[in-house]
Amino acid sequence: MPAQPVAPTSSYGSADLTSAVRFFRHPVAGVVTVVLSMFAMILGSGLISAGFYLLVAWITGERAEGGLRTTLQIASYVTTTVIAVLLIMLWRRLAQLPMRGFGLVPLSRAWLLIPGFGLAVGVNYASAATAVAAGASTWGQPRFDTVLIITVITIFFGQAFPEELLWRGHLSNLLARRLRAVAVIATTSLAFGSMHIVSHSSAQSLGEQLLYVLQGTGLGFLTIAMRYGTASLWMAVGFHTGYNAFFEAAAPVTGNYGVELLTRAVLLAVCATLVLFVRRFRRRADRDFGEAAP
Repeated sequence: MPAQPVAPTSSYGSADLTSAVRFFRHPVAGVVTVVLSMFAMILGSGLISAGFYLLVAWITGERAEGGLRTTLQIASYVTTTVIAVLLIMLWRRLAQLPMRGFGLVPLSRAWLLIPGFGLAVGVNYASAATAVAAGASTWGQPRFDTVLIITVITIFFGQAFPEELLWRGHLSNLLARRLRAVAVIATTSLAFGSMHIVSHSSAQSLGEQLLYVLQGTGLGFLTIAMRYGTASLWMAVGFHTGYNAFFEAAAPVTGNYGVELLTRAVLLAVCATLVLFVRRFRRRADRDFGEAAP
């Protein structure tokens, strides 16, 4: 991995910047604002979703059911992405940074969603198979239907895309102005994993909760490695979507949850290491994260 820090392409640290701008460009402030954005997305989309359902009930006099309920559900998750974009615009404006360098363009790289999704399913199946082979879990019944398709759509707009845009898009770009690539990878992975302390899970003990945080860190590690390795955000978005959607299709449903979490964390870390190893020999500059990045 290149040892040289990112060459700043903006006026970071210049005397003409105000203290407020310097504050919002600081790595610690960047992490804190992204964490706050995560909570704001959840709260905001939840309130908007409740508003949708109340509006339908007020207009029709009945609860939303069937196709209408599904439409409202998808719409509420789309608002999560909208909130994420608005918050990123706010933080970038306060830091006087341009709205680029997130890895979204060129859009021709959006095809990386597909291998990212496929790799996520493969990693999860390998992890599940390991847990089953160890006698720690048993397989559930695979489910491939319209409900799963809707689940994939809601996960994409409600979790994968907005979270990747925040963490591996905006935050990694901001951090790269001050930190080396290895520090960007470590910071985003650990901070993202720490968010899983308050995430909903099936953990029944402190040990399982810590393992849940560990696998969350592994997910962050692999997705930032994909962002670094492909100079694009799309593969990370695809992986994040597939990783979460997997549990709606087929997974061990009974047994030792801790073993399942541990096998996932190990496989995620191994895959991330392999991605970075391959990336190292491609000899791209650290600016993949920087302002000049796609």
